[in-house]
Amino acid sequence: MEAGSSPEPRDVLTRADLAAGLRTVRARADLSIRELARRVGVPHATLGGWFSGRNLPTPGQLTTLAAMLRECGLGQAEVAAWLDAARRVRATPARVTRPGSPYPGLASFDVADADVFFGRTSETEAVLARLVAGHEQPAGSLLAVIGPSGSGKSSLLRAGVAAAVLARDGAGSCVVTTPGDDPHRALDEALAELGSAGVLVLDQFEELFTATDDAATRAAFLDRLTTPPAGVRVVLGMRADFYARAAAEPALVTTLQHGQILLGPLGADALRDAVEGPARAVGVTVEPGLADLVLADLAPRDSPTAAHDAGSLPLLSHALLTAWELGTGRLLSVADYRTAGGLDGAVQRTAEQAYDSLDAAGRDAARDLFLRLVRIEDDVAVTRRRVAGAELAALLDADSALRGVLAEFVRRRLLTSGDGTVEISHEALLTAWPRLRDWIDTDRDGLRLSRTVTQAANEWDATDRDDALLLRGTRLAAAAELAASPTLRTRLNPLERDYVAAGTAARDAARHRARRRTRRLRRLFAAVAALALVAAGLAAYSLDARSHAATAEGRARDARDEAVSRQIAGRARELSAADPALAAQLALVAYREAPTDDARGALVDQSSRPAITRVLGSQGPTPLALSADGRLLAVGHADTGTVHLYRRTAAVPVALGVVPAADAARHQVFALAFSADGHTLAVGGEAHQVVRLWDVRDPGRPQPTGVVATGFTDDVQDVAFSPAGTLLAVAGTGPHPVRVWDVRDPSTPRALAVPAGAPAAGVTAMRVRFAPDGRRLAVAAKDGAVRTWRVAGTAVTGGRRAAPLGDALLAAAWSHDGRDLFVGDVGGKVVALDAATMRPRHAAVTVTTGNVNALAAAPGGAGFVAATSEGAVSQWSTVSWTALSSLGHPGPVTGVAYTPDGTTLLTTAADGTLRTYPASAGLPTDDSVYNLAASRDGRRLAVATSGTAGGLRLWDLRDPDRPRRMSPLVTMPAGSAPITGTVALRRDGAVVAAGNPEGRVALFDVHEPAHPAVLGHVLQALRSGSLVESLTWSPDGRLLAVGGDDDSVRLLDVRDPARPRQVATVMTGGLVLNTAISPDGRYLAAASADAHGYVWDISTPARPRLRARLGGFASYAYSVAFAPASDRVAVGSADHTTRVWRLGGATVVPVGPRLIGSTGYNFALAFSPDGTQLAVGSSDDAVRLYDVAGTPIRVPVETLESLGGNVFALAWTSDGTHLLGAGRAASVAVWDVDVAAYGARLCTRVGDPITRDEWALYAPGVPYDPPCR
Repeated sequence: MEAGSSPEPRDVLTRADLAAGLRTVRARADLSIRELARRVGVPHATLGGWFSGRNLPTPGQLTTLAAMLRECGLGQAEVAAWLDAARRVRATPARVTRPGSPYPGLASFDVADADVFFGRTSETEAVLARLVAGHEQPAGSLLAVIGPSGSGKSSLLRAGVAAAVLARDGAGSCVVTTPGDDPHRALDEALAELGSAGVLVLDQFEELFTATDDAATRAAFLDRLTTPPAGVRVVLGMRADFYARAAAEPALVTTLQHGQILLGPLGADALRDAVEGPARAVGVTVEPGLADLVLADLAPRDSPTAAHDAGSLPLLSHALLTAWELGTGRLLSVADYRTAGGLDGAVQRTAEQAYDSLDAAGRDAARDLFLRLVRIEDDVAVTRRRVAGAELAALLDADSALRGVLAEFVRRRLLTSGDGTVEISHEALLTAWPRLRDWIDTDRDGLRLSRTVTQAANEWDATDRDDALLLRGTRLAAAAELAASPTLRTRLNPLERDYVAAGTAARDAARHRARRRTRRLRRLFAAVAALALVAAGLAAYSLDARSHAATAEGRARDARDEAVSRQIAGRARELSAADPALAAQLALVAYREAPTDDARGALVDQSSRPAITRVLGSQGPTPLALSADGRLLAVGHADTGTVHLYRRTAAVPVALGVVPAADAARHQVFALAFSADGHTLAVGGEAHQVVRLWDVRDPGRPQPTGVVATGFTDDVQDVAFSPAGTLLAVAGTGPHPVRVWDVRDPSTPRALAVPAGAPAAGVTAMRVRFAPDGRRLAVAAKDGAVRTWRVAGTAVTGGRRAAPLGDALLAAAWSHDGRDLFVGDVGGKVVALDAATMRPRHAAVTVTTGNVNALAAAPGGAGFVAATSEGAVSQWSTVSWTALSSLGHPGPVTGVAYTPDGTTLLTTAADGTLRTYPASAGLPTDDSVYNLAASRDGRRLAVATSGTAGGLRLWDLRDPDRPRRMSPLVTMPAGSAPITGTVALRRDGAVVAAGNPEGRVALFDVHEPAHPAVLGHVLQALRSGSLVESLTWSPDGRLLAVGGDDDSVRLLDVRDPARPRQVATVMTGGLVLNTAISPDGRYLAAASADAHGYVWDISTPARPRLRARLGGFASYAYSVAFAPASDRVAVGSADHTTRVWRLGGATVVPVGPRLIGSTGYNFALAFSPDGTQLAVGSSDDAVRLYDVAGTPIRVPVETLESLGGNVFALAWTSDGTHLLGAGRAASVAVWDVDVAAYGARLCTRVGDPITRDEWALYAPGVPYDPPCR
């Protein structure tokens, strides 16, 4: 059955099918979950679990299910069919194994696998004996089997204990379950199935701590668990690393004192039995020597008595499973075991084979899926997470590639799928597959946030979307940024994005209400400030009784100002995604209140975003029109019915005049258009369904010239003039939703014949657009169709129709050359139609989860911009079909336009505000950026991207705020693999070096950037097949250092760039991830995956001498940089720290403490030109600036977060006023670190200053004093 469809009872096979069907039944009855729960007399959470697919009705709950179905209006036969479907799903086995397979791989042995479960006989008997003797245990004592992850607890409890109880006492005598997300429901269902007596096995007991955040819920569950029905005995299975958490629960103390069984490693004989027994049980011969080889592989290095390390049993089972599948089915051989990769390599080999079999979309889907299947905790190891029900269905619906990914990894038994759930087969995969480990380590904070949203959204949906469960505060702000990110938003499924959107809407409504409480907040803030003054005065008195009262008051004022500054700075960061224009002003307010580190960081962060000018207006939908020459601008205001005219300038638009409302009672304006010569403005809306024409040759005194009576029965939605200015087309709702008038004489418009094939009566035409050459007319309508006609003079003929998206169309725009027509719909999709055939040129792209309200084509370029109901304006490339940028607005965006030269975007939104900003901020790129390299004079910057089209571009940085592209994309010559993001620019900016994954390096002559040329031949600089990780020029341009994955750094003599030659090689103990040469040319440094930095003296390049091996890191050394004076070297590590050493003298000594604050891998380092600051870029998506002028200060003085995504590269401009950063996001951020200059520049183009209402909301208690007036 296809995901997302609504099955009939006979089609139901899985938990997800049942949930989808029940949701359809409820929707047809038009009953909420709460109302249904009230009618049948059960908690609404019970029904919520059924509708979401998280839980199934137990046998004891089938009468409740029947009652619920009857309340939904189903007859007796239909109810019976749904009850049969529920029973069928419960009977479906959770795991399907290959017939005869004796090893489950990473999955546990289950009850059905008892005949092939070996090695734990004594432990099984010990548990059974304790169960029999249970009456001798203290009251409240359970039996707990505790052991490390991978020690075989689940297999013991299922294939050992549960299977033995069932064999002894018969069916129904033992039930196995897990706590899951709702432990109470899991317990209810298990006890209902078990009855009054038997054994309840509660496996994966640690889920009680990882999936249940509420302490009260946990305590109530434990109270029930420790007082089970008289005939029920309970056995827990729990990971040992959760022992401390369990011991902190009073209800479990007795169990841990009297009822625990520790599961240790197998002995050698038992381990041999575990290897050979399953094969013997299915009649397969084990080759002599295999068991000995496996035991040797398993033997721990640090324990001469144990037969294997804790946690290695799943790896063993997977290695044997892989060997079994490689074999003939008659012999388990040593050769097959070695081919499988042995103990260490089998899991990695299988996982990589599965991953390599996928296409690019599948690999992206695999990453998103696996990251959804893990749970990150602060104080314990990463754990797996089960995805079930509606969450799984939403994933499959949202990503077409996911079904194939899921099938592939299930087939290889790395994932377990069944009964509407999917999970990682065992936590051993989390450490045994390096790629998965890297995915997790790269963004732990982001994963924590994603899973928080997932859990909260599921609970919200299960409770009929109760507003009380929406996110608030900083968690909402972080989730909103995640949902808005073009690269990260795939981590959220549609339900989760709806949840974040609902939280954002509730927050905005709360802010509106908060304005009414401003006066009370001011009084409260004044009281707090007074208390702070008293507290500070008392503190000053206790420290120095002789201090003058004025000094105490001054300190108190400073403390108060700093607290307020930090508070406002935090609000500026929170607003930066949704309202960057206001956020920039708030950051400046915070900095002027007190120049705290938080305020400075917030202000510098804003400098990397587009400089937005805003012109405030009244609330409501706000249409926008720009004259063909880009000089005159019209903005309509819904609540007044007026249209404001502006002269567009390079800075702030200048108000000129106002077109008055047509009707005081019905005055909303929905549609505006200028004639081609800019002399006439057409205004349409709801007033009498007419279009009014105004002479705006004198914009200060617009004059009415004519009226077009449309004959519509509802609002005028859109108007458009033909490029010649002779025709006016109007769209709306009525007997004829599209009409065209001859307006050569605007005072007496003449109606033309209704175009043949126009939308039928009752269909609303939303957009009408003439092609740039005036020879075609297009209309987009709510029936999902787009229609085009030929235009010749006043004749509109030859209608054609297409329905490209299926949903109602709201937006349309012609490309600049008229070859394509872009249309957007209510489902958030945009497609480009070939104007000649009306067929899509490319698959539709989803630009938003809401409506596409407006579209504009990029002038002279291959792209478009979309304005959405979700408050985002996103620019897209029609070459790569990827998002180039996205800018947030505080509400739905209703209008968007490019200036004729394409340099500026103008938008209007439902908040009534006009915004203008540069169409390109920073340096847009084609893919992730791994390297930046600047010339000595700072005028040129080389930017290197990776991917299938990996290459580099040169940019002119003479004005860092307006970088200019200088070169085409420079790529490796034919026959060589693409550039891998590794690049170095010679200090004079005339030659650039680039590397690829084959260990090859090419040098390009770029003294004329528009015409780059390869110098000589491509050089095999490293061992063949070794990725070039880093390239560095010496200051004099004579040497080039090449570092990479063959653990070496090669020094090349490049005095003749066309004939480079190798002069020396130095080795490290691991991959060389980064290199640097000191500004004086004396030292070469490298950062290595062996967790060390290296420094060599290369005064004699042919004979490098190791000067220092810099250690003290707990993981890879990833980055290295020299200070400008060549007296210090800094090394950044994957252990989240950075260290600085001083060079000179006989030894290299550390300077100051480790630099902390990062929570990710420190991929990039850069000293400021004056050596006083060190910038550190990290995988936690932040850049941190440290004060290293003297002894380095341990914590950052500024944190910059606006880039979005891992930070791989950093570079300063030569004057130190700007810092550039790049990484996973497809752009290069440019931060202005001269806050005084940026603040002054900001105020010249901010437009309308922060209002009194905004000030009261975000800076309560502070006297109104806007920094920009």
